[in-house]
Amino acid sequence: MIKKDDWYQVHEKRRTYLFATEQGIVEVSFENVKYFRCSPGGTHFFEDERGKKYIMQKGWLSIEIDGEWIDGHSH
Repeated sequence: MIKKDDWYQVHEKRRTYLFATEQGIVEVSFENVKYFRCSPGGTHFFEDERGKKYIMQKGWLSIEIDGEWIDGHSH
């Protein structure tokens, strides 16, 4: 289990969030994620290999991750 508010180094080829909308399921994807943090409130913060930073508030249905956790959290 990851600790809230701790940054983790990850190696994710793609991270895809799925949202339910009136028009159906919408996917939002990010590639080459290298760092990840989850706040106590459930907001996700992450950074890609170019140093671009993202914030994803909770409200998604599920997450699909193609990659692996590096800091011992791959299971």
